Amino acid sequence: MSYDNDNEQRTSAIARCEATTRNHGHILSAWHSVSEHLYASICEVCGEMAWVSRPGGEKHWRIGGSALDQDCSEDARESASGG
Repeated sequence: MSYDNDNEQRTSAIARCEATTRNHGHILSAWHSVSEHLYASICEVCGEMAWVSRPGGEKHWRIGGSALDQDCSEDARESASGG
């Protein structure tokens, strides 16, 4: 797999992850490289995590994390907005 193709796939996976978490009300912070095959981001409001990974030997990036399955806490959003 070429470096450019890998970058495109990772960027696409991050975009899918951000769209899904946004549907749950999350606001993800910057993405951080945990390792060559794992990137993670944390919701700025509630702290739930989202990640993209490409396990060894696999060709495609996967998305995951609690922010994909859980709605952003209404209490956390109110606290973050000062309300």
